[in-house]
Amino acid sequence: MEFYPIDDRVILEKVDAPDTTSGGVIMPHINQEIFFHGKVIAVGPGGKSLLTGERIPMTIEKGDIVLFPQVHSKVLEFQGEEYYCIKEVEILSIIKGDISWQKN
Repeated sequence: MEFYPIDDRVILEKVDAPDTTSGGVIMPHINQEIFFHGKVIAVGPGGKSLLTGERIPMTIEKGDIVLFPQVHSKVLEFQGEEYYCIKEVEILSIIKGDISWQKN
């Protein structure tokens, strides 16, 4: 069984961010409680339809690592795993570069 988000929603799996940056700067834990890092598991078909009937395409893709606020996400439990559902517009950024700390 699988599940897919509708409209402009994104399903995320929370990943643990490192406690320090690559330069050795210690990250404050308070920031990690407000914002989460997540791996995109699934994306919806897109936002509202344009006058032509086409949907506004999604910017986020499956597999992206993103930063998202805890307060705007809905927690889902599916087959014993915890996921987060959020509208694409609420995602703060896509994280590119050295993300070797991410969960596979």
